[in-house]
Amino acid sequence: MKFLLDSNVLIPAEPTKESSIEPLTGVVTRLIGCIHTAKFELFIHPASVKELDGDRDVNRKQMRKLLLDKYRILPAPPIITKGLEVELGSPPVGSNDYVDNLMLAAVSSNSVNYLVTNDQGIHRKAVRIGLKNRVLYPSVALATINALLPQGVLPPPSVRLTYCHELNKEDPIFSSLRADYSGFDGWLDKCQLDHRQVFIVNSDGLHGAIAILKDEGTSLNQKVLKICTFKVAEHARGFKFGELLLKAIFDFAIKNDFDQTYCTCFPKQHQLLELLDEFGFEPTESEPNGEIRAVKFLRPKDGADQLTPLEFHVKYGPRNILPTDNIFLVPIEPKYHRLLFPELETQVSFWNGETAFGNSIRKAYLCHSPTKMLSPGDLLLFYRSQDFRNIQALGVVESTIRTSSPLALMEYVGQRTVYSKAEIEELCQSEVLAILFRQVSLNVRITLDQLRSSGAVLSPPQSITRIRKTAVPWIQKMLVQ
Repeated sequence: MKFLLDSNVLIPAEPTKESSIEPLTGVVTRLIGCIHTAKFELFIHPASVKELDGDRDVNRKQMRKLLLDKYRILPAPPIITKGLEVELGSPPVGSNDYVDNLMLAAVSSNSVNYLVTNDQGIHRKAVRIGLKNRVLYPSVALATINALLPQGVLPPPSVRLTYCHELNKEDPIFSSLRADYSGFDGWLDKCQLDHRQVFIVNSDGLHGAIAILKDEGTSLNQKVLKICTFKVAEHARGFKFGELLLKAIFDFAIKNDFDQTYCTCFPKQHQLLELLDEFGFEPTESEPNGEIRAVKFLRPKDGADQLTPLEFHVKYGPRNILPTDNIFLVPIEPKYHRLLFPELETQVSFWNGETAFGNSIRKAYLCHSPTKMLSPGDLLLFYRSQDFRNIQALGVVESTIRTSSPLALMEYVGQRTVYSKAEIEELCQSEVLAILFRQVSLNVRITLDQLRSSGAVLSPPQSITRIRKTAVPWIQKMLVQ
């Protein structure tokens, strides 16, 4: 697998003096280390070298030139095609936009698998030309590679629901918040005195991620939960802590009968805004200080049934699903069930101390099933074979591919997989069906005996099996109890 680093990632990766160390430096250096550990390939574009060579600080330019000599230059970099020019325009040769387009041309032509950049403009262009999943922020690239490395080196983190007076006010996670919000410390003091609740993910003895909550009561017949602060620490990026927090917040809101939740963030917080968008938060209005208010509705509104099943679930999930006749049983071995759905092992709320590793909402399932019937929005019932022989976990299909290429499979599943690079390579000795899906937050337990008596199946499923049509109404009823 090949990674191309943009210049805005190279600069924090290679500080020329102590004062040049940036918040992003830790993430990027860990990313580069992981790329080497996984034995992937790392490149820089000759246009980036030329761009950095334009530095007017002669000493810094010379030092950076020495530091960059350890990177491989992308050979025979692809040109910008006519098709890309139509989509991206024709900026002057040598301009920043022109260099950005060269980077995207390298991805589009498959000379590299991923471009790693912190440039929001490049990310917007990537969406426009269908390369969104191959142009990654450094933290997302780190999470993608971490997912492919053997696990077990570090203990899994936990998400705890506690009170703000347990927060360490001297923790580095609060530094940027103090810079963005005047009077932040006084506000945090009030949160502590008010016994506001907070989700905390601790990492390496520090706060890795926090989400401070506030019950705003009822407005216009809507019970509202405000996410006052949603923050992942710089040192903890790349471990999907943001998604873990959202999982905890959604479960908390559902259990406490909230109708909606919302978060405010500044336009510069690109990654947070993208994360919220992925989970159905809608920008509604701007706050007086320039922040954007993003609202997530937890109960379907009028007209919701006009959405596709997948659109419906993204907008109103993770609990709500649109009734569908396309329901499939997916047999899964206990060891992989534990990895994909660890919170179901004890049936204890994970914010009371249950480990949260693997409790993201977006997941991937790999198998050798021959089925070609799965479509976006279809419902998956994961049947745990061998020991429990029941269904506890549900998912909604986002997309699928079939491939026997390890690189194509790793690129497709990204950071979602429970399989290591070596395991994926072994799986790809024959064609693999990869399913990207979203976990549904419904507490269900359907036994094999119930499945048989309902006529859903005649025998334990050995491969992905469609529920028989006569049993669909019974399954739908079980899912809304």
